[in-house]
Amino acid sequence: MRKLALPLLIVAALGATSAMAATTTTTTTTKPATTTTKVVATSPTTGTISKLNAKACTVTLDKKTTYYFAAKCDFSALKVGEKVTITWTAKGKKDMASAIVAAAA
Repeated sequence: MRKLALPLLIVAALGATSAMAATTTTTTTTKPATTTTKVVATSPTTGTISKLNAKACTVTLDKKTTYYFAAKCDFSALKVGEKVTITWTAKGKKDMASAIVAAAA
């Protein structure tokens, strides 16, 4: 009988602990979600046009940086060797341009 008393006591103790844990109420508080606004900084760059590609809508300046414009771009007023200012933002590995204007001389 003594051999059975200790295992029964252990089983009873473990069972009681499990039952108590199941009935314990826990309160959790959650913080309201915060929204973050991503600010995209635009950068103006001035340089001389070294390459124009109207088909791909890209302009490469003398600094060897290529700027990508939206489809259906119109570069008819621009020419290689002209000094321009390009407003652009970095998106991934590309410099996406939003405007190009002749730079003041």
